[in-house]
Amino acid sequence: MATMVEYTKMRASDENHKDLLWALGLNRFTLRIMGLWPDGNDTKESIGNSIRVPIMIMFMLFALFLPQMYALVLVINDLPLVLDNLMTSISSFTSSFKLFFLWHNKKVLRPVVESAIKDWMSPKNNWKRETMINQAKLARFFTIGGYGVIVGCLVSFSAAPLIGIDIRMISNITDYGDRYLMVQSYFPYDYSKSPAFELTYASQVIGGICVALCVSSPDNYFGALVLHAAAQFEILAYDIEHFLCKSEDSADNEEEFRKELGCLVDRHVHLTRMMSAVEKSFNLVIAAQLFCMSAMICCLGFQILNMFSNSGNKSSLLQIMTLIATLIMLMIHTLLDCFASETVMTSRSRIFYSVYNIGWYRRPKKIIRDLIPMMVISAKPPPLTAGKIYYLSLATYAYVSMNEIWQDSFDLAVTISSTTHHTQPTNFYLKQGLGPK
Repeated sequence: MATMVEYTKMRASDENHKDLLWALGLNRFTLRIMGLWPDGNDTKESIGNSIRVPIMIMFMLFALFLPQMYALVLVINDLPLVLDNLMTSISSFTSSFKLFFLWHNKKVLRPVVESAIKDWMSPKNNWKRETMINQAKLARFFTIGGYGVIVGCLVSFSAAPLIGIDIRMISNITDYGDRYLMVQSYFPYDYSKSPAFELTYASQVIGGICVALCVSSPDNYFGALVLHAAAQFEILAYDIEHFLCKSEDSADNEEEFRKELGCLVDRHVHLTRMMSAVEKSFNLVIAAQLFCMSAMICCLGFQILNMFSNSGNKSSLLQIMTLIATLIMLMIHTLLDCFASETVMTSRSRIFYSVYNIGWYRRPKKIIRDLIPMMVISAKPPPLTAGKIYYLSLATYAYVSMNEIWQDSFDLAVTISSTTHHTQPTNFYLKQGLGPK
Protein backbone atom coordinates (compact mmCIF):
# COMPACT_ATOMS: atom_id res chain seq x y z
CA MET A 1 0.00 0.00 0.00
CA ALA A 2 2.85 2.34 0.91
CA THR A 3 4.59 1.50 -2.35
CA MET A 4 1.43 2.36 -4.29
CA VAL A 5 1.17 5.73 -2.54
CA GLU A 6 4.82 6.51 -3.28
CA TYR A 7 4.35 5.54 -6.93
CA THR A 8 1.30 7.82 -7.19
CA LYS A 9 3.26 10.72 -5.69
CA MET A 10 6.18 10.15 -8.06
CA ARG A 11 3.85 10.00 -11.05
CA ALA A 12 2.11 13.22 -9.97
CA SER A 13 5.50 14.87 -9.49
CA ASP A 14 6.58 13.83 -12.99
CA GLU A 15 3.38 15.24 -14.48
CA ASN A 16 3.85 18.50 -12.58
CA HIS A 17 7.42 18.74 -13.83
CA LYS A 18 6.26 18.19 -17.41
CA ASP A 19 3.67 20.94 -16.97
CA LEU A 20 6.40 23.24 -15.62
CA LEU A 21 8.66 22.59 -18.59
CA TRP A 22 5.73 23.06 -20.97
CA ALA A 23 4.73 26.38 -19.40
CA LEU A 24 8.12 27.99 -18.69
CA GLY A 25 10.62 25.86 -20.60
CA LEU A 26 10.96 28.08 -23.67
CA ASN A 27 11.40 31.22 -21.60
CA ARG A 28 13.90 29.50 -19.35
CA PHE A 29 15.91 28.31 -22.36
CA THR A 30 16.26 31.75 -23.95
CA LEU A 31 16.85 33.56 -20.65
CA ARG A 32 19.58 31.09 -19.70
CA ILE A 33 21.30 31.82 -23.00
CA MET A 34 21.19 35.51 -22.11
CA GLY A 35 22.24 34.88 -18.49
CA LEU A 36 19.01 36.29 -17.06
CA TRP A 37 17.24 33.22 -15.68
CA PRO A 38 17.41 33.44 -11.85
CA ASP A 39 18.54 29.92 -11.01
CA GLY A 40 18.84 28.93 -7.40
CA ASN A 41 22.47 27.87 -7.90
CA ASP A 42 23.90 31.06 -9.36
CA THR A 43 27.21 30.76 -7.49
CA LYS A 44 28.85 28.52 -10.10
CA GLU A 45 27.49 30.44 -13.08
CA SER A 46 27.86 33.97 -11.71
CA ILE A 47 31.10 34.64 -13.59
CA GLY A 48 29.67 33.41 -16.90
CA ASN A 49 26.45 35.36 -16.45
CA SER A 50 28.25 38.54 -15.46
CA ILE A 51 30.36 38.35 -18.64
CA ARG A 52 27.58 37.26 -20.98
CA VAL A 53 25.34 40.29 -20.54
CA PRO A 54 28.11 42.92 -21.01
CA ILE A 55 29.31 41.07 -24.12
CA MET A 56 25.81 41.23 -25.61
CA ILE A 57 25.54 44.94 -24.79
CA MET A 58 28.99 45.52 -26.33
CA PHE A 59 27.98 43.89 -29.62
CA MET A 60 24.74 45.86 -29.79
CA LEU A 61 26.46 49.18 -29.06
CA PHE A 62 29.77 48.87 -30.95
CA ALA A 63 28.60 46.77 -33.93
CA LEU A 64 25.21 48.43 -34.49
CA PHE A 65 24.26 51.51 -32.49
CA LEU A 66 27.43 53.65 -32.49
CA PRO A 67 28.24 53.07 -36.21
CA GLN A 68 24.62 53.91 -37.01
CA MET A 69 24.82 57.13 -34.98
CA TYR A 70 27.90 58.18 -36.98
CA ALA A 71 26.03 57.38 -40.19
CA LEU A 72 23.04 59.36 -38.90
CA VAL A 73 25.23 62.47 -38.72
CA LEU A 74 26.22 61.97 -42.37
CA VAL A 75 22.64 61.59 -43.65
CA ILE A 76 21.00 64.12 -41.32
CA ASN A 77 19.85 66.28 -44.27
CA ASP A 78 18.03 63.41 -45.99
CA LEU A 79 14.90 62.60 -43.99
CA PRO A 80 14.10 59.24 -45.66
CA LEU A 81 17.64 58.04 -44.90
CA VAL A 82 17.31 59.34 -41.35
CA LEU A 83 14.11 57.33 -40.83
CA ASP A 84 15.75 54.27 -42.38
CA ASN A 85 18.59 54.67 -39.88
CA LEU A 86 16.32 55.18 -36.88
CA MET A 87 14.28 52.10 -37.77
CA THR A 88 17.17 49.87 -36.66
CA SER A 89 19.27 52.10 -34.38
CA ILE A 90 16.37 52.73 -31.98
CA SER A 91 15.83 49.00 -31.55
CA SER A 92 19.56 48.48 -30.83
CA PHE A 93 19.62 51.15 -28.13
CA THR A 94 16.29 50.04 -26.64
CA SER A 95 17.44 46.42 -26.52
CA SER A 96 20.60 47.41 -24.64
CA PHE A 97 18.46 49.41 -22.21
CA LYS A 98 16.04 46.51 -21.64
CA LEU A 99 18.84 43.98 -21.20
CA PHE A 100 20.68 46.11 -18.64
CA PHE A 101 17.64 46.80 -16.44
CA LEU A 102 16.42 43.21 -16.59
CA TRP A 103 19.91 42.05 -15.60
CA HIS A 104 19.99 44.64 -12.81
CA ASN A 105 16.66 43.35 -11.40
CA LYS A 106 17.51 39.67 -11.74
CA LYS A 107 17.64 39.12 -7.97
CA VAL A 108 14.32 40.93 -7.50
CA LEU A 109 12.63 38.45 -9.84
CA ARG A 110 14.15 35.35 -8.24
CA PRO A 111 11.38 34.98 -5.58
CA VAL A 112 8.76 35.41 -8.32
CA VAL A 113 10.26 32.61 -10.44
CA GLU A 114 10.71 30.37 -7.39
CA SER A 115 7.08 30.95 -6.45
CA ALA A 116 5.92 30.06 -9.98
CA ILE A 117 7.98 26.85 -9.94
CA LYS A 118 6.56 25.94 -6.53
CA ASP A 119 3.02 26.52 -7.80
CA TRP A 120 3.53 24.17 -10.72
CA MET A 121 5.23 21.45 -8.63
CA SER A 122 2.72 21.51 -5.75
CA PRO A 123 -0.23 19.05 -5.75
CA LYS A 124 -3.45 20.45 -7.19
CA ASN A 125 -6.86 19.30 -8.36
CA ASN A 126 -7.90 19.13 -12.00
CA TRP A 127 -9.71 22.49 -11.98
CA LYS A 128 -6.70 24.37 -10.62
CA ARG A 129 -4.40 22.64 -13.08
CA GLU A 130 -6.69 23.52 -15.99
CA THR A 131 -6.83 27.15 -14.84
CA MET A 132 -3.03 27.35 -14.84
CA ILE A 133 -2.78 25.54 -18.16
CA ASN A 134 -5.26 27.89 -19.84
CA GLN A 135 -3.25 30.97 -18.86
CA ALA A 136 0.02 29.26 -19.82
CA LYS A 137 -1.44 28.47 -23.26
CA LEU A 138 -1.93 32.17 -23.91
CA ALA A 139 1.64 32.93 -22.83
CA ARG A 140 3.01 30.14 -25.05
CA PHE A 141 0.96 31.35 -28.01
CA PHE A 142 2.43 34.84 -27.80
CA THR A 143 5.92 33.48 -27.11
CA ILE A 144 6.04 31.06 -30.03
CA GLY A 145 4.40 33.53 -32.39
CA GLY A 146 6.78 36.33 -31.39
CA TYR A 147 9.87 34.15 -31.72
CA GLY A 148 8.74 32.83 -35.10
CA VAL A 149 8.20 36.31 -36.54
CA ILE A 150 11.44 37.74 -35.18
CA VAL A 151 13.49 34.80 -36.46
CA GLY A 152 12.07 35.40 -39.92
CA CYS A 153 12.91 39.12 -39.69
CA LEU A 154 16.44 38.37 -38.51
CA VAL A 155 17.05 35.91 -41.34
CA SER A 156 15.75 38.41 -43.89
CA PHE A 157 17.85 41.30 -42.57
CA SER A 158 21.03 39.22 -42.33
CA ALA A 159 20.76 37.02 -45.44
CA ALA A 160 19.06 39.31 -47.98
CA PRO A 161 22.07 41.66 -48.52
CA LEU A 162 24.29 38.65 -49.25
CA ILE A 163 22.06 37.60 -52.18
CA GLY A 164 21.61 41.10 -53.58
CA ILE A 165 18.23 42.00 -52.07
CA ASP A 166 18.04 45.35 -50.25
CA ILE A 167 15.98 45.48 -47.05
CA ARG A 168 17.01 49.08 -46.43
CA MET A 169 17.78 52.21 -48.46
CA ILE A 170 21.19 52.26 -50.15
CA SER A 171 23.07 55.55 -50.68
CA ASN A 172 26.58 56.55 -51.66
CA ILE A 173 26.91 58.57 -48.44
CA THR A 174 27.41 55.64 -46.08
CA ASP A 175 27.61 52.68 -48.49
CA TYR A 176 30.47 52.09 -50.88
CA GLY A 177 31.79 49.17 -52.86
CA ASP A 178 29.80 46.30 -54.31
CA ARG A 179 28.86 44.75 -50.95
CA TYR A 180 26.63 46.35 -48.35
CA LEU A 181 26.34 45.84 -44.62
CA MET A 182 23.21 44.63 -42.84
CA VAL A 183 22.23 48.09 -41.53
CA GLN A 184 23.11 51.66 -42.46
CA SER A 185 26.38 52.31 -40.62
CA TYR A 186 29.80 53.92 -40.94
CA PHE A 187 33.14 52.50 -39.83
CA PRO A 188 36.49 54.35 -39.83
CA TYR A 189 38.06 51.81 -42.19
CA ASP A 190 37.45 50.31 -45.60
CA TYR A 191 35.16 47.37 -44.90
CA SER A 192 34.50 46.57 -48.57
CA LYS A 193 37.57 44.34 -48.84
CA SER A 194 38.08 40.87 -47.40
CA PRO A 195 38.43 39.86 -44.59
CA ALA A 196 37.29 43.22 -43.11
CA PHE A 197 33.86 42.89 -44.72
CA GLU A 198 33.27 39.37 -43.43
CA LEU A 199 34.34 40.26 -39.88
CA THR A 200 32.27 43.47 -39.84
CA TYR A 201 29.24 41.71 -41.26
CA ALA A 202 29.59 38.84 -38.77
CA SER A 203 29.75 41.31 -35.86
CA GLN A 204 26.53 42.95 -37.08
CA VAL A 205 24.81 39.57 -37.41
CA ILE A 206 25.82 38.71 -33.83
CA GLY A 207 24.55 42.10 -32.72
CA GLY A 208 21.31 41.45 -34.60
CA ILE A 209 20.87 38.13 -32.79
CA CYS A 210 21.37 39.92 -29.47
CA VAL A 211 18.80 42.56 -30.46
CA ALA A 212 16.31 39.86 -31.48
CA LEU A 213 16.71 38.11 -28.11
CA CYS A 214 16.40 41.36 -26.16
CA VAL A 215 13.34 42.51 -28.10
CA SER A 216 11.42 39.25 -27.58
CA SER A 217 12.58 37.60 -24.36
CA PRO A 218 11.77 40.32 -21.76
CA ASP A 219 8.19 40.70 -23.00
CA ASN A 220 7.66 36.93 -23.16
CA TYR A 221 9.14 36.66 -19.66
CA PHE A 222 6.80 39.36 -18.38
CA GLY A 223 3.79 37.77 -20.04
CA ALA A 224 4.53 34.31 -18.63
CA LEU A 225 4.95 35.60 -15.05
CA VAL A 226 1.93 37.92 -15.10
CA LEU A 227 -0.43 35.40 -16.70
CA HIS A 228 0.70 32.80 -14.17
CA ALA A 229 -0.08 35.30 -11.41
CA ALA A 230 -3.52 35.84 -12.98
CA ALA A 231 -4.19 32.11 -12.70
CA GLN A 232 -3.10 32.13 -9.04
CA PHE A 233 -5.41 35.07 -8.21
CA GLU A 234 -8.29 33.26 -9.91
CA ILE A 235 -7.55 30.12 -7.90
CA LEU A 236 -7.34 32.16 -4.71
CA ALA A 237 -10.72 33.78 -5.43
CA TYR A 238 -12.24 30.31 -5.84
CA ASP A 239 -10.62 29.08 -2.60
CA ILE A 240 -11.91 32.09 -0.66
CA GLU A 241 -15.46 31.71 -1.96
CA HIS A 242 -15.45 27.96 -1.32
CA PHE A 243 -14.05 28.46 2.19
CA LEU A 244 -16.59 31.12 3.19
CA CYS A 245 -19.50 29.04 1.86
CA LYS A 246 -18.25 25.96 3.70
CA SER A 247 -17.70 27.84 6.95
CA GLU A 248 -21.19 29.37 6.78
CA ASP A 249 -22.85 25.97 6.44
CA SER A 250 -20.68 24.11 8.96
CA ALA A 251 -20.20 24.57 12.67
CA ASP A 252 -16.43 24.89 12.79
CA ASN A 253 -14.95 26.61 15.79
CA GLU A 254 -13.60 30.13 15.51
CA GLU A 255 -9.95 29.14 16.02
CA GLU A 256 -9.93 26.76 13.07
CA PHE A 257 -11.80 29.28 10.95
CA ARG A 258 -9.29 32.04 11.69
CA LYS A 259 -6.39 29.67 11.00
CA GLU A 260 -7.68 28.77 7.53
CA LEU A 261 -8.57 32.38 6.80
CA GLY A 262 -5.07 33.42 7.84
CA CYS A 263 -3.61 31.04 5.25
CA LEU A 264 -5.75 32.62 2.54
CA VAL A 265 -4.80 36.14 3.65
CA ASP A 266 -1.11 35.17 3.66
CA ARG A 267 -1.48 33.80 0.13
CA HIS A 268 -3.10 37.04 -1.02
CA VAL A 269 -0.28 39.09 0.55
CA HIS A 270 2.32 36.82 -1.09
CA LEU A 271 0.80 37.20 -4.56
CA THR A 272 0.50 40.97 -4.09
CA ARG A 273 4.20 41.17 -3.19
CA MET A 274 5.08 39.11 -6.24
CA MET A 275 3.19 41.54 -8.47
CA SER A 276 4.99 44.45 -6.82
CA ALA A 277 8.31 42.79 -7.66
CA VAL A 278 7.22 42.33 -11.28
CA GLU A 279 6.14 45.98 -11.47
CA LYS A 280 9.46 47.15 -10.01
CA SER A 281 11.50 45.02 -12.43
CA PHE A 282 9.59 45.59 -15.67
CA ASN A 283 8.09 49.09 -15.60
CA LEU A 284 11.14 50.74 -17.22
CA VAL A 285 11.62 47.78 -19.57
CA ILE A 286 8.05 48.07 -20.86
CA ALA A 287 8.36 51.85 -21.10
CA ALA A 288 11.36 51.32 -23.38
CA GLN A 289 9.32 48.82 -25.39
CA LEU A 290 6.49 51.34 -25.85
CA PHE A 291 8.96 54.02 -26.91
CA CYS A 292 10.60 51.64 -29.38
CA MET A 293 7.25 50.55 -30.80
CA SER A 294 6.05 54.14 -31.16
CA ALA A 295 9.18 55.31 -32.98
CA MET A 296 9.63 52.22 -35.13
CA ILE A 297 6.01 51.99 -36.23
CA CYS A 298 6.22 55.61 -37.36
CA CYS A 299 9.35 54.80 -39.39
CA LEU A 300 7.97 51.50 -40.70
CA GLY A 301 4.63 53.04 -41.55
CA PHE A 302 6.38 55.71 -43.59
CA GLN A 303 8.58 53.11 -45.30
CA ILE A 304 5.61 50.96 -46.28
CA LEU A 305 3.47 53.87 -47.44
CA ASN A 306 6.42 55.31 -49.35
CA MET A 307 6.93 51.99 -51.16
CA PHE A 308 3.42 51.98 -52.57
CA SER A 309 3.31 55.71 -53.32
CA ASN A 310 6.72 56.09 -54.98
CA SER A 311 6.58 54.67 -58.47
CA GLY A 312 10.33 54.94 -58.91
CA ASN A 313 11.06 52.72 -55.94
CA LYS A 314 11.21 49.10 -57.10
CA SER A 315 10.65 47.28 -53.83
CA SER A 316 11.00 43.54 -53.66
CA LEU A 317 8.34 41.31 -52.15
CA LEU A 318 10.82 40.21 -49.46
CA GLN A 319 11.45 43.82 -48.48
CA ILE A 320 7.73 44.56 -48.04
CA MET A 321 7.15 41.30 -46.15
CA THR A 322 10.10 41.91 -43.82
CA LEU A 323 8.96 45.41 -42.92
CA ILE A 324 5.38 44.27 -42.30
CA ALA A 325 6.61 41.31 -40.22
CA THR A 326 8.79 43.64 -38.14
CA LEU A 327 5.79 45.86 -37.48
CA ILE A 328 3.63 42.86 -36.53
CA MET A 329 6.34 41.56 -34.19
CA LEU A 330 6.52 44.84 -32.27
CA MET A 331 2.75 45.04 -31.95
CA ILE A 332 2.53 41.41 -30.76
CA HIS A 333 4.96 41.99 -27.90
CA THR A 334 3.28 45.21 -26.81
CA LEU A 335 -0.11 43.49 -27.03
CA LEU A 336 1.22 40.72 -24.78
CA ASP A 337 2.30 43.26 -22.13
CA CYS A 338 -1.05 45.05 -22.15
CA PHE A 339 -3.18 41.89 -22.40
CA ALA A 340 -1.37 40.15 -19.54
CA SER A 341 -1.67 43.25 -17.34
CA GLU A 342 -5.41 43.59 -17.94
CA THR A 343 -5.92 39.86 -17.34
CA VAL A 344 -4.20 39.94 -13.95
CA MET A 345 -6.13 43.09 -12.97
CA THR A 346 -9.40 41.28 -13.74
CA SER A 347 -8.32 38.22 -11.76
CA ARG A 348 -7.32 40.35 -8.77
CA SER A 349 -10.68 42.11 -8.72
CA ARG A 350 -12.48 38.74 -8.59
CA ILE A 351 -11.26 38.31 -5.01
CA PHE A 352 -13.30 41.37 -4.02
CA TYR A 353 -16.45 39.95 -5.61
CA SER A 354 -15.83 36.51 -4.08
CA VAL A 355 -15.81 38.03 -0.58
CA TYR A 356 -18.54 40.59 -1.23
CA ASN A 357 -21.08 38.22 -2.77
CA ILE A 358 -20.82 35.68 0.03
CA GLY A 359 -22.26 38.02 2.67
CA TRP A 360 -19.19 39.23 4.52
CA TYR A 361 -21.23 41.69 6.57
CA ARG A 362 -23.02 38.83 8.35
CA ARG A 363 -19.77 37.55 9.84
CA PRO A 364 -18.52 38.30 13.37
CA LYS A 365 -16.71 41.58 13.80
CA LYS A 366 -13.31 39.94 14.23
CA ILE A 367 -13.72 38.17 10.90
CA ILE A 368 -14.93 41.34 9.17
CA ARG A 369 -11.77 43.15 10.29
CA ASP A 370 -9.72 40.45 8.54
CA LEU A 371 -11.79 40.54 5.35
CA ILE A 372 -12.01 44.31 4.85
CA PRO A 373 -8.29 44.89 4.00
CA MET A 374 -8.43 42.11 1.41
CA MET A 375 -11.57 43.62 -0.12
CA VAL A 376 -10.11 47.13 -0.20
CA ILE A 377 -6.92 46.01 -1.93
CA SER A 378 -8.79 43.76 -4.38
CA ALA A 379 -11.47 46.31 -5.25
CA LYS A 380 -8.92 48.62 -6.85
CA PRO A 381 -5.56 46.83 -7.08
CA PRO A 382 -2.45 48.83 -8.00
CA PRO A 383 -2.05 48.59 -11.78
CA LEU A 384 1.03 47.58 -13.72
CA THR A 385 2.56 50.56 -15.47
CA ALA A 386 5.08 51.46 -18.15
CA GLY A 387 7.58 53.75 -16.48
CA LYS A 388 4.92 55.00 -14.03
CA ILE A 389 3.41 56.89 -17.00
CA TYR A 390 0.97 54.55 -18.81
CA TYR A 391 -1.37 52.05 -17.21
CA LEU A 392 -0.93 48.80 -19.10
CA SER A 393 -4.31 47.80 -20.53
CA LEU A 394 -5.92 47.00 -23.84
CA ALA A 395 -7.31 50.53 -23.95
CA THR A 396 -3.76 51.91 -23.69
CA TYR A 397 -2.60 49.56 -26.42
CA ALA A 398 -5.42 50.62 -28.73
CA TYR A 399 -4.77 54.30 -28.08
CA VAL A 400 -0.99 54.14 -28.56
CA SER A 401 -0.81 51.77 -31.52
CA MET A 402 -3.98 52.47 -33.48
CA ASN A 403 -4.64 56.14 -32.83
CA GLU A 404 -1.44 58.09 -32.22
CA ILE A 405 1.13 56.10 -34.16
CA TRP A 406 -0.76 55.29 -37.35
CA GLN A 407 -1.97 58.88 -37.63
CA ASP A 408 1.57 60.20 -37.04
CA SER A 409 3.11 57.83 -39.61
CA PHE A 410 0.48 58.73 -42.21
CA ASP A 411 0.99 62.47 -41.62
CA LEU A 412 4.76 61.97 -41.80
CA ALA A 413 4.53 60.12 -45.10
CA VAL A 414 2.25 62.77 -46.63
CA THR A 415 4.55 65.58 -45.45
CA ILE A 416 7.71 63.95 -46.78
CA SER A 417 6.16 62.99 -50.11
CA SER A 418 4.98 66.57 -50.64
CA THR A 419 8.30 68.13 -49.69
CA THR A 420 10.42 65.75 -51.75
CA HIS A 421 8.47 66.61 -54.91
CA HIS A 422 8.63 70.39 -54.48
CA THR A 423 12.06 71.11 -53.00
CA GLN A 424 15.45 71.35 -54.63
CA PRO A 425 18.39 69.28 -53.37
CA THR A 426 20.60 71.00 -50.81
CA ASN A 427 24.27 71.78 -51.16
CA PHE A 428 24.98 68.70 -49.09
CA TYR A 429 23.45 66.48 -51.79
CA LEU A 430 25.43 68.29 -54.49
CA LYS A 431 28.68 67.77 -52.61
CA GLN A 432 27.92 64.07 -52.27
CA GLY A 433 27.03 63.75 -55.96
CA LEU A 434 23.33 63.08 -55.32
CA GLY A 435 21.90 66.24 -56.92
CA PRO A 436 21.25 66.92 -60.62
CA LYS A 437 24.29 67.51 -62.78
